[in-house]
Amino acid sequence: MMTAYSHNANATIAAIRKYDDMRLIVDKTPIDIKDKYDSLASPGSQIIDGMPHRHNPHAGEEHLVEMLDIIGEMNKRYETATVFLQWFEPMWNSLSGNERQILETYKFSGISSSMVDEAVTATYSIRQLHRARQKALSRLEFLLFGE
Repeated sequence: MMTAYSHNANATIAAIRKYDDMRLIVDKTPIDIKDKYDSLASPGSQIIDGMPHRHNPHAGEEHLVEMLDIIGEMNKRYETATVFLQWFEPMWNSLSGNERQILETYKFSGISSSMVDEAVTATYSIRQLHRARQKALSRLEFLLFGE
């Protein structure tokens, strides 16, 4: 049975996992959209492969519509990522560097070899690292969802 706490904890972990992807979308999409617009300005040439081709008088229009649809989807994805970052980033940045590092290390699994290596080199126990992770996760969950 899902409790409200586990729902918010899962949502917080999901948001941490999505952060890198959303940052990449925001950083890369404007360049990709510009490239798509640039490709619209230059007509494509026919591929010469020795095979007969059927003449399509609307090929240019179809290409234009297809590219505009792709650009529209890219804009939607960019807007979604921007809204996510406006919501998530201030809360993520309000965590201490140590809290962010712990949550980043635990991002995709419960415990990783790098976390064990960190515990050994920093003379922390795994239990201490789990407590620090839970504390950082609870703090971020409170910042994001206010509960």
